[in-house]
Amino acid sequence: MASFVDKRVTASEVETKEWLSSHFKKTVNEVAIVDMSGSGGQSGAIMKKLILSFADGTELSVILKSTGEAGQPFAKSLGLSRECFFYDMLGPTLSNVRLPVVYFAYGDMETGEKVVLLENLSDCIQSGYFFGPWSCINWGKDLKALCVGAPEGLAERDMARKAFLMAANMHARYWNDASLKTHEWLRMARYSRGEDRLVWEGAHKVATDAWKKVREPENCAKFKWDEYLVAVVESSFSKISWDASESVQQRFPFTLVHGDFHPANMMYNPAEDSVVLLDWENVGIGSGPQDLAQYMISHTNKDVRKTIETELLREYYKALSTAPESKVNTADFPFELCEREFIFGGVERWIWLLAVIMNMGMPDVAKQFFHDIVSAFIQDYKDIITPETIGMPRL
Repeated sequence: MASFVDKRVTASEVETKEWLSSHFKKTVNEVAIVDMSGSGGQSGAIMKKLILSFADGTELSVILKSTGEAGQPFAKSLGLSRECFFYDMLGPTLSNVRLPVVYFAYGDMETGEKVVLLENLSDCIQSGYFFGPWSCINWGKDLKALCVGAPEGLAERDMARKAFLMAANMHARYWNDASLKTHEWLRMARYSRGEDRLVWEGAHKVATDAWKKVREPENCAKFKWDEYLVAVVESSFSKISWDASESVQQRFPFTLVHGDFHPANMMYNPAEDSVVLLDWENVGIGSGPQDLAQYMISHTNKDVRKTIETELLREYYKALSTAPESKVNTADFPFELCEREFIFGGVERWIWLLAVIMNMGMPDVAKQFFHDIVSAFIQDYKDIITPETIGMPRL
């Protein structure tokens, strides 16, 4: 696996005046470092803000994101260094997707090392805040104060629409593009070529074992279960098959996907009225509509979701076929197929996620929340999502 050996550097080196002066090609007099512990999300990335004071009197504030030595085995196991490869190789090709400005990126998939210098987006607002107090991600937060500076009345529909249209540009650019499979650092690239069966089976075993554990009597009793969800989930797990997975992959178009596409991984920029898409640690090859369903299920109040998701999906579909450099053939991919993939792809992805989340170290009330949002989505489409029709979980 390739690494950016010509850029190899540690986070502690990047923090120095000497390295920064050399990189930015002008003298840095001072570096103020602000710890941002807890901002790295589930990946455990170390986050710091660096305020650079240059000799010419100018200043620049940047974010340093890195993987500490203790976190490298975890990062290696999940391939989280792929974010650096994305920023270096594919990010520049997405001219119609707002990414953070990247000043430097070094990553090594073999060690789990990662060092990235990013644009400081402190003037932006996390887009998940616009989804209101209903989402467990927003519990206990002063959302009004956090959203100061945004246009009045901006809400989840507005954020979702921006996210869907941005996704359409990204998905259209790499629709069924076989070149994606040559980037071995991309998530699912090797699976898409019929390789790494043991790794694929191991990833599914993680979720299968997690589901068995959470359904043990002592754990099961902690939650209020929707038995229809349980039947759908258990049927899905029973269908895991490496041999069958190849035919599933061939059934739907593939494209470049973010892989962790949800509102908390996006920042709303009031000055641009745009959404900036962050945290590309799970970028890979997959289903575009599945990415969108993961977004809607993750944060959106079920009553709001039901009123906006079909409308937004139609806007996405239209943008998908008309985007610059679009490779989408609507005859091969009619809206009905897009909608079906949105529904089944979203549930099948969330089945894997739900099993893992229900065994994470978070409060039981939060785990119940995630159970309930997946259950609500399944219930909304109960006429087509059944234990018989559901497919295997998606990684």
